[in-house]
Amino acid sequence: MPTATSLPDGTKIDGTREVRPDDPEYPQWLPYAQREAELWQGDEAEQDQRILAR
Repeated sequence: MPTATSLPDGTKIDGTREVRPDDPEYPQWLPYAQREAELWQGDEAEQDQRILAR
């Protein structure tokens, strides 16, 4: 799932974190899950559009 991290100097870094089945947020994010193989298929611009459309 998307997450932001702040460095000690205040710089914010966007990234992701893994949400496991025992995480309380798991049911919330499960509908958005994609298999890793799906993430590496197709045109990168097309993938970006799918992500932005969510």
